[in-house]
Amino acid sequence: MNGLIRDVTSALTVITTFGMFLAPVIYPPPMAWPQGAVNYLNPISPFMAAARELAVGATLSQPKMRAVASLFCLLVFAAGWRIFRLVMPRVLERL
Repeated sequence: MNGLIRDVTSALTVITTFGMFLAPVIYPPPMAWPQGAVNYLNPISPFMAAARELAVGATLSQPKMRAVASLFCLLVFAAGWRIFRLVMPRVLERL
């Protein structure tokens, strides 16, 4: 995408940084309504919570959420790979 649209790099940097600030790194994931919804929609959050829980010796509290986030990551990877394969000839023409 960055080969065709130059602003993608800046947007992804901002989105990734914002997502990392919302992820529960040193605090337990919130379960109340507004914070819990943000925690549920953040795909980084289940992985951070699992790493934190395994580091302190607790059991995994959100295995379903981690499975959904893993599936989401695989789908995004597959879509990105497909888009890359489709757009690559066009990017090579521009070089």
